[in-house]
Amino acid sequence: YARNTTPEMALAYIGLLGSLGRKPDYISKEWAAIKKGDTLMRCLGWKAEGAPPLLAGGFGRHNDYAPNPVPTANNPDIIVWLDQHSPDPCYSELARVQQVLGLRPTEAIKLRVGAISPDGSQVTLERGDGTKGGRPRVIDVTVPEGREFLVQLKERGQRNNDHHVFQDRKGLLRVYERWFQRACRAV
Repeated sequence: YARNTTPEMALAYIGLLGSLGRKPDYISKEWAAIKKGDTLMRCLGWKAEGAPPLLAGGFGRHNDYAPNPVPTANNPDIIVWLDQHSPDPCYSELARVQQVLGLRPTEAIKLRVGAISPDGSQVTLERGDGTKGGRPRVIDVTVPEGREFLVQLKERGQRNNDHHVFQDRKGLLRVYERWFQRACRAV
């Protein structure tokens, strides 16, 4: 059955994992396993060398696209607490960006409008976007609520002069991390 797997089937499986609420690091492991299986099928002659790959690009097991920086079990509660208690609404928005995309705080703070696709289905982080080791990566957003949230952020960011979603990025990380820790302790 493995040789009959198509790229569409592999991508549908990854999308299903996202819609089921699987953690991004789990999805990344599955992505890597599919790519390894594809390579093995080519080595065994089960697939033609010129056949399209099951998953193009991607992440790989040791280059997880989501470092899981936010404790996933309490995300909604943390975001609600930040909404109600923090002095700046961007703190809860940063936590939402981390939840939707699985970004580190520095990556979320440096999020550019141009990195978000028009429909919010994909975010492309490039070398200067605060990624670990400066490695670019592409993140697919499979949850409809996450897509809507990213479209709203993109529209707001387009009104900013520097086309970043969040302003005042220099001091934002330190203050956000303090408020995030308070929220974690409170929840």
